[in-house]
Amino acid sequence: PRHWLGMLQVDEQADGTVRARTYALIVSTPRGGKAAVHLSCSCDDLLVRQADGNLLVKHRTVERDDLRTGQ
Repeated sequence: PRHWLGMLQVDEQADGTVRARTYALIVSTPRGGKAAVHLSCSCDDLLVRQADGNLLVKHRTVERDDLRTGQ
């Protein structure tokens, strides 16, 4: 499988954390076969800044589009 991440939205919060949202397509790539989209999902991350300025993922939520309710 391959992953494509796109439509990144990043928002710095008042407390210094960063919220990032991306959409992901998971593509099946069988050897000798035709590539096809397997799943679509969203990823919501809470990032925290370390003393050296690097960002680390504190929490990640991945939600598959095919399992969402209320659509």
